[in-house]
Amino acid sequence: MPRLVGRFVWLALLWVLAACHAAPVETPFVLAGSLPITAPRTAVVGEPVVVTVGPVAAPDHTAVTLTAVGSYGPIVLRSTFLGGSAWFQIPPELATHSGAVTLLAASGSARGQANLDLRPQEPIEPITPLVGARSIIADGGHYAMSVVVPFDRFGNPVAEGTMVHLRILHPGSVLQEIESPVRHLLAWERVYSRTIAGRTLISAEVEGQHGPESTLEEIAGWPVPFALTAEPATLPADGFQLLTLRSDVIRDRFGNLMPDGTEISFVAAGPAGDTRIIPAQTLDGVAEAVMQAPSIPGVYQVQATVLGMTSAPLGITFTPGPAVGGFPVHVAVDSAQGTLRLTAGPITAVLQQYVPDGAPVGFTITGPDGQMWSDTAVTAAGYASIEMRLTRLTSGAYTAVAAAGSGRGTTRFSVP
Repeated sequence: MPRLVGRFVWLALLWVLAACHAAPVETPFVLAGSLPITAPRTAVVGEPVVVTVGPVAAPDHTAVTLTAVGSYGPIVLRSTFLGGSAWFQIPPELATHSGAVTLLAASGSARGQANLDLRPQEPIEPITPLVGARSIIADGGHYAMSVVVPFDRFGNPVAEGTMVHLRILHPGSVLQEIESPVRHLLAWERVYSRTIAGRTLISAEVEGQHGPESTLEEIAGWPVPFALTAEPATLPADGFQLLTLRSDVIRDRFGNLMPDGTEISFVAAGPAGDTRIIPAQTLDGVAEAVMQAPSIPGVYQVQATVLGMTSAPLGITFTPGPAVGGFPVHVAVDSAQGTLRLTAGPITAVLQQYVPDGAPVGFTITGPDGQMWSDTAVTAAGYASIEMRLTRLTSGAYTAVAAAGSGRGTTRFSVP
């Protein structure tokens, strides 16, 4: 028993001696506190940016990260301390977007922060002015907006305050020049009209960079009163012939012609209260429309309306026609065929010439009991004819009347 106890005592003594001579346990180094960051306050996009983190009391090869947070998201770079400092270079291809960048350094629980402003490079061509509205009234009071957004080679809007030189050539060779600074990424100016209609050319230049022109149409404003003419001045009321209605040259108060294609309406009011509306468009400031003669004689009052302005009225007299005076009407009965033919003619006009081919002639037949039949034919070589079946007619005396404009013809015949 004493020998067993002695062995335990020796074992305990050996364990104590081993514990006393064991190697110490190393604790990993963790950096804490703040991290100094040295970085430029401003830099130009597309160029490398060097950032230094430190100096700090950190062993060599201690890991450190740098995060650059800009408007297009974060960029994370990794390095280690050497001699208490770590160096980072943001490569040019990762620094192409202008704007504010926040630099965040981290190592262990230590943190550091700095701010960097990435500025755009110089503007590049083309410098293109944008214009809207594309047309304005040439009255000295209306305006369009011209906007220019200059970019650098990476697509960044140029720096605030960059001057944009606008050149504006108005109709009549009136040159206007405006210096406009870039504000909130763009430059803009109002382009007021002059009083001469035509095309305005607008160009922009930024720091010796140029681009294409833009155009602005300065058009005529509201028209002033105008008159109408007709060619010929009168026609017979034959329902066939045509005359041309024509406006004066339509201008605004500054003498500018109405733009080609301006809508205009000719309104013709007849003696019986009937109204015709004939649409037309202007060409070189003049509008023309074709009016067909009515079939009833009388005076038509014609006016034209364009953009709210109505012309002075023009009276056009349509004389009786196409035929003038009386003309014969012939009756031919064909008992074998059972038909009756009425032929009016020759139907002549004011110069004793045939009325135009196609002039309508109305036939009216009145029977012995007062019953009436009506039919219409058109002239060919001064004559017009209708034909009807004898079976439609009862025995007795009949009267036939043919009318062509103011011309009339009458005949009587009997059906056995």
